[in-house]
Amino acid sequence: MRETKRIAELFEDLYNGEPWIDVTLTGTLQHITAEKAAKKVSPNWNSI
Repeated sequence: MRETKRIAELFEDLYNGEPWIDVTLTGTLQHITAEKAAKKVSPNWNSI
């Protein structure tokens, strides 16, 4: 259970904390509009 807790804490930090990569998921996505997220740059690539 200890490893599971460690991984959960890493995800919590990545989402909205102080992650080791110095960028949070919410901090990155807050400036992206729905239109930008849905835009298909290429038919073979996924959007956000």
